[in-house]
Order: sequence, then C-alpha cells, then structure tokens
Amino acid sequence: MVFLVLLVVGVYTMDILLLVDMLPKPAYSNENLVQFVNLKARDKVVRAELADTPERRTTGLMFREFMEKDSGMFFVFPSAGLHSFWMKDTKLSLDILWLDDKYKVVGIRQNVQPCDEIATPVCPSYIPEVKARYVLEVNAGWIGRNGIKLEDQFKVL
Repeated sequence: MVFLVLLVVGVYTMDILLLVDMLPKPAYSNENLVQFVNLKARDKVVRAELADTPERRTTGLMFREFMEKDSGMFFVFPSAGLHSFWMKDTKLSLDILWLDDKYKVVGIRQNVQPCDEIATPVCPSYIPEVKARYVLEVNAGWIGRNGIKLEDQFKVL
C-alpha cells in the first residue's frame, strides 16, 4: 500500500514538473547584463563599464570600493548637455572626462574626492563648461599619468 502511494505521488510530481517546463518562459532581457566598451586616447586603452540607461547613469560608481587599473565607467546620454556629476555614496576618488559627440575631450575634472556627507551635508556637483554627450570616469590620477588634455580625441575600439 505504501509503495502504491509513493508511486502515485511520484507520477503526480513528475506531471507537475512536466507542466512547469511547458509554461512560457519570460523573454530574455539583457537590461541586467553589464556591458563594457574599450576607449583609446594617446595609445592608452580604458575598459569601461557602460552606463547607458537612466538607472545605470544614476547609480554610476556609487558604493564601489575598488576599480581595476585602466578601467572606468562610460556614461552615454541621449543627447549633448551640461551633464553634472556628484560624488554622493561614491567611495573612490575619480578623474572625470566630458566628451562631445565625436569623443573629443571638452571637459576635465581631476582627483575628485568622495563626498563626506557628515562634513558636507550637500555634495557639490561637477558641471562641464560646454555641452558633452559622453562622460568617462576613471581612477583619480589616470588623466595626469597618461597626459590626457582638453581637445584630445578618444576612439571607441
């Protein structure tokens, strides 16, 4: 009798598993997939995480405690503008480069420090003087070590 009950339960369980497998699967979405882009200027290549959605642009490098050498985050905006950045909840010191729609450097901010919200209740914003379509954040000191200057041209590899 116990064997018969286990057999029936086993068959019933298999039927349920088969039915679950037949249910429609959610469409694959790559919105959560982290994508990277390689950018080159003055023979130096940066591997940058792509921030091309409103959510990724808003979060940026917040809460990150480490970033590899010659790495960064590349912010892509729908159009050129005076895109401002701040260091709220950012734990890394950064260099920030603003690039026009042809990837030419139109703004630079070096060695931007994390915002200490206890000492400074309102974190400062960093705004370029001219409109930019893209922004590249890299570890502080990267711009100086690599001799990057205004008007330098980046290339997407």
